[in-house]
This record gives sequence, structure tokens and C-alpha cells, in this order.
Amino acid sequence: TSTQLGALTTTQVGSISTTAVAELTTTLIGGLKSTQLGALSTTQLGALSTDAIAALSTRNVSLLPGASLRSLSTDQLQALSTGHMAALTSAQVAALSSAQIASLDTADLNALGTAQFRALGSAQAAALTVGQVAALETADLAALSAPALRSVTTAALAALGRAQIAARKCRRSPKRSSPAWTAHT
Repeated sequence: TSTQLGALTTTQVGSISTTAVAELTTTLIGGLKSTQLGALSTTQLGALSTDAIAALSTRNVSLLPGASLRSLSTDQLQALSTGHMAALTSAQVAALSSAQIASLDTADLNALGTAQFRALGSAQAAALTVGQVAALETADLAALSAPALRSVTTAALAALGRAQIAARKCRRSPKRSSPAWTAHT
């Protein structure tokens, strides 16, 4: 029962076999305390069903170490709700793999805030699909660092709308004749 599972120590939770973890119901997994969830290894987390991942509380997801989130399959990551995505910290977003970023649907991507977009690295930004970039909110596009923005593919940049382009201003550098992207401050 969830009461029995909730009574386990973190050491006991960490010693549950991956087979047993894979069989945990959504009710049981939803009843885990944040300390217990933190005690699960990346292998144990990988054994959770997508339904079990979806049943995690938003608070518990926001407390997972970045390495734990990175260990989730793209299917598991897609099982997280927009509420889960909005609750991720910048460090958690920075820990996501390029494949995980590319797998996000536009609603989940747009659930991320500007601080989370600021945390995206160049490899993650390069993984953004044309559809994802086209659907980005202007504030999120403006939050991308210059190196991250330079990593977005040409095809994805071509999908930007006028409002998104206006979110970044194009200026001429006094030392160069080519335009440079800079964020509004």
C-alpha cells in the first residue's frame, strides 16, 4: 500500500529492484515523499512506466537531480505535464539532453520560463526543431543566450515570425558590418 511504501527509509527505497519499481502503480509512485524519490537511482527511474512518471507530483519532479531527469527516456519525459515542465529549475533544464529537448511538444516547451530558456546550452538549442522554434514565445526566444541562438539551425530560424524577430533586435556592431543579435535589456 502507499502507507507501507511511505514508511520505507530512503535506503530501503534505494534497494528496491528495478523489476519491483517497474511494477509500482501510479497510486504508489504518487505517494512517494520527495526524499524517497530522490533515493531512486537513475536505473530505477528508468524502469518507471510513463504513467508512473506522469503521476509524480510537480514538487517531486522539481526536486529531482538533473542527472535523474537526464536519465529519463524521451517517452518518460513526454509523460510530464506542462505543470511539471514549468516547475523544472534552470539547472534541471540545463541537464536535459539534446534528444530530450527535441522530443518536447510545443506546449511543454512553452511551459518553460525565460530563466529556464536562458539555461539552454548550444547543443540543446541546436536540437530545437523547426516546429518548436516557430512556436516559441517571444520572451523565451529573447532569453536564449547569444551562443545558444547561434546554434539554432538556419531552417528553424527561417520559421520565426515577425513578433519573434522583434523580440531580438538587430544592430550593427561598430567594428563589423554584419548584424549581431542582441537581447533586449
